[in-house]
Amino acid sequence: MKPTSLNQTARFKMPTGILGTSVSDDGTSLVAACMDGIYLVDPRNESSEKIGQHGSSAAFLPEREPSVKIISAKTGEIQHSLPHVPSVQAVAFSPDGQFVAAGNLMGEVRVWNAHSAELAASFTTPDFTSWGIIKSHCYLGGIFALEFTPDGKELLLAGMGPMRDPMAGNGRQLWQKWAWTEPEPRMIDETHKGESGEGLMETLAVHPDGQQFVMGGRLRGGDWNATMFDLAFGARIATLKTGFRVTEAIFTLDGHQLILVGAQGQPKTMVDGVFPDFGQIEVYDVAV
Repeated sequence: MKPTSLNQTARFKMPTGILGTSVSDDGTSLVAACMDGIYLVDPRNESSEKIGQHGSSAAFLPEREPSVKIISAKTGEIQHSLPHVPSVQAVAFSPDGQFVAAGNLMGEVRVWNAHSAELAASFTTPDFTSWGIIKSHCYLGGIFALEFTPDGKELLLAGMGPMRDPMAGNGRQLWQKWAWTEPEPRMIDETHKGESGEGLMETLAVHPDGQQFVMGGRLRGGDWNATMFDLAFGARIATLKTGFRVTEAIFTLDGHQLILVGAQGQPKTMVDGVFPDFGQIEVYDVAV
């Protein structure tokens, strides 16, 4: 297990919260999907340019299911429609593009062949879902992030451990690793005892070298909300307390940098007709 250090090289605001991001192959620019539009970001000089605007419309659709659809990036055509209920909150493709996995509100994971749409595996973990018995009498939680391991044989899941009051968001910061290709899928590791606080985890990213992964999200209690773990042994090897909700973590292609994006609160008061900037981007050099 290699020691790891994360050294912050950039931290800057965006106009609104960031829901997702993609990094260029050379690591010099980002595309950030913010609440108010799409931005092209240069983290080197902490600048951004708005390049797209979200549309807003509403319509009744005749089909509510299937809830997972594989769409051609070239043509926009739906190639497969895959059933999965209730709400699907996380999807991931295997590194070779052969399989697609989806996790839902009730902790059920389904894995399909992305080409034939044949169901390859299905398993359920109850550890990410809570039945509220204090304030909300309903199921809350679920799987919020999924990632295949580099060999495609295992799946990482992230979310929050169970609690009596799900609205409080004080469940354990939780990841699990499952061997999904076995005849009976089984959990082989999870967040180790004493290595987590409280909060909903919303993103996973596997380092390009295949030896570490990062999990991030919201902090309810504890000393970190983004952490790097050893992929083989599950041990915590580096921690960050960012002070904002991390909605996505992503590594540059060469693995030399980790980029965290998200939102720092949500302003309730406008200044001169504009909300103060509350989107957040942080860039870290990764030394492994």
